[in-house]
Amino acid sequence: MNNDLSLAEQNIVMCKKGTPPMEREKIAEFLELLPEWYVEDDSGVSQLVRNYEFADVAEAVKFSAFVKAMADEANHHPLLHVEGNTLNVRWWTHTIKGLHLNDFIIAARCDELYRDNCVNV
Repeated sequence: MNNDLSLAEQNIVMCKKGTPPMEREKIAEFLELLPEWYVEDDSGVSQLVRNYEFADVAEAVKFSAFVKAMADEANHHPLLHVEGNTLNVRWWTHTIKGLHLNDFIIAARCDELYRDNCVNV
């Protein structure tokens, strides 16, 4: 990781099969940079999770489209679930069945996208 750049400014790098998932200690360090996010285990796979709240379902769907476009550009895709005025976002690296630096980078980008586009929510 380049310490001169914010987490969101870091480059996403292709994660090769066989790369070990991030260790708990490292996950804890990165979670300190993303206070709204938490880690949840789903069938033995650690996932980085956050709920974004909106004024209504239309705003939640609109933001999910922003996240999808960002994910397409990075070729790194989350699980998105809209329920009412809430968007649940889950990141993990499918190739390694766990968390990688890329998941934290793109989560930080989601937070920036939210701040930049949803300030009136």
